[in-house]
Amino acid sequence: MALRGGGGEARRMRRARSIWAELIRQYERSGKELEEWAAERKIPPKTLRWWMWRLRREQAEEVSLVPVRVVVLARTLVEGPRADLAPAA
Repeated sequence: MALRGGGGEARRMRRARSIWAELIRQYERSGKELEEWAAERKIPPKTLRWWMWRLRREQAEEVSLVPVRVVVLARTLVEGPRADLAPAA
């Protein structure tokens, strides 16, 4: 089954994710118990917990790349491999 609207489902999911991320930030800043805060907004506590779990899991799965600079020692290029680093026969 094709999605109508050229990826509308993915767009709605991204929007939903950002809305839930903001709601979770509001809840965490409130200092209230989850059930109390959710009830005030008519949000099922299980739904709020699920989104908290999902967003944290996604954040943990993100890979951070760090730039690396490789430095080659001139001695290695001129002298060749070191005998003390050769594998034992």
